[in-house]
Amino acid sequence: MRNYKSKNCHTKPSKSGVKNMSKAFDESHKDKDDDELMGNLSEMFKVGVEKAKRTSAWTEEDLAREISGYFDYCVLKGLKPCKAGIRTYLAISRAQYYSWQSDSARFGVITDLINMANDVMEQEYIGRSEKYPTSNLFLLRTSHGHVETSKLDVNATGMAITSADEVKDLVDKLGLDKK
Repeated sequence: MRNYKSKNCHTKPSKSGVKNMSKAFDESHKDKDDDELMGNLSEMFKVGVEKAKRTSAWTEEDLAREISGYFDYCVLKGLKPCKAGIRTYLAISRAQYYSWQSDSARFGVITDLINMANDVMEQEYIGRSEKYPTSNLFLLRTSHGHVETSKLDVNATGMAITSADEVKDLVDKLGLDKK
């Protein structure tokens, strides 16, 4: 086993940079934007807690009004709307949101409203993609089903393979089916 000699480089607080010192992260350096964001999210949670006390099923009118209220809240507080936020604001589970979103035979207009809300959020991410490309593209991919695809041509001749017969012929020509 080797013994390494310390060169006293970044091993003592007196030798480390401010970024490496635990004292640098005390309350005096706390980011005020983080506090404001958490305050707004806490307030939104409280709104959701009140909605969780509902005893009746959601009507189309109630849901439309509350979704609109959520977007107004986001504008007022400077929040980026998202599915997690709307679920919190409405006090519904991920499973309930998904059911409303995908089961139009059962939920009818409620499905349309949820999908319209998803479209608004998607448009917001697209609209902000030039200013915040990484996070908005991530949200588009993970929350709204956007995908980046590449077409890969595995044919050595450079011609696209368009049918199963062409694949079979190529396998035969290359002798890949023989053991």
